This record gives sequence, C-alpha cells and structure tokens, in this order.
Amino acid sequence: DYLYPEIVGLFQDAPAFVERSTSNHAAILKMIKEIDALMKNKSRNDDSLIARKLDSLENQLTQHLESEEDLLMPKIRKLISTQAREDLGQVILDYREEVANSVVS
Repeated sequence: DYLYPEIVGLFQDAPAFVERSTSNHAAILKMIKEIDALMKNKSRNDDSLIARKLDSLENQLTQHLESEEDLLMPKIRKLISTQAREDLGQVILDYREEVANSVVS
C-alpha cells in the first residue's frame, strides 16, 4: 500500500515489477488463507496436505523476498534519498503497529 506506489515511476521496469509483486502478494495471501482454513477444520488426513502447502508457501515467500532484496532494494537505495527512505519506513512501521493493534483489540 505504501512502497509500491512510491516506486512505480522510479525505473523503467518498475510497473512490471510492481504488477508481478502485487500478484505474488495475492497468491501468498491466498495460500495463507487456505492453510488457515485447513488448520481450523483439520482432520488426521490433512497433515500431509498442510505440510505440502506450508512448503509451497515457504518457497513462494523466499522467491518473493529474494526478488525484492536482489532487484528492488538496490534500486531504491540508489534512486530514493536516505531521508525519503527513512520517512517511508516510518510510515510502514506505523501501519504495521496499527494493524497489529487492531488484530489484538
């Protein structure tokens, strides 16, 4: 919600990167919801399915994070000032805290 809108115009392939990453986020969220549903309605036969889905989730997350670390972060460090990165980081931290507090409430 905060990072991707900031980078869309920063470099030539940014729009494609954002589209791909947004799609990855949706797929990851879908996997998490599927695993959550299986865990809530678990039967004995679901253990191997849950394990396979968790492995798949781990692979998807790893690929996504490596992509961001290897492709996106160097460009952000190069193209966005330190102060702007720190400001954006604070916005993201504030949002995470807000979300965490709303879940606990």
